[in-house]
Amino acid sequence: MNDSQVRSKLKAKVHGKFNVGQGLYFRVSNEGIGFWMLRYTINGKRREYSFGRDGRPPQGMTLAAAKDKAGFLKAKLRDNIDPIVEKKRRATGSFNTVDDVALDWLRECEKRLKHPDIPKRVYREDISPILGDIAIDQVNVQDVLRVIRATNASNRPAIAEI
Repeated sequence: MNDSQVRSKLKAKVHGKFNVGQGLYFRVSNEGIGFWMLRYTINGKRREYSFGRDGRPPQGMTLAAAKDKAGFLKAKLRDNIDPIVEKKRRATGSFNTVDDVALDWLRECEKRLKHPDIPKRVYREDISPILGDIAIDQVNVQDVLRVIRATNASNRPAIAEI
């Protein structure tokens, strides 16, 4: 498949999935929108990742650019990084420290708990002093054990059971 074939399929609004090779497909939706798709398997699951849907002909990128993007995604897959999972992670926002994650979680607690001040207090008094300033990717088992042991030592059994 070449660029002119891709443009032809898009112009004619030929619905379908067209194999370019090595897991890369050009797809035209029922609405006549074209985009690229990479099919791959990771952790025993078959997945499809769509990209190049920003409106420029042919709906985002040329065949060469799509092949480059597919090569980039395959390199990530070789490192066992699923592009669909990464995309979802980017959508959830940026969390640098444990405090960042906790603030997001505590906001959710306010919406659904009758007494959201309890988890806020537990986090503020028991967890944040130990883990709060640590970068997310730096938290390890020993850090979590320090929180558990400190909470158990506080002689507040209800808190220790959380």
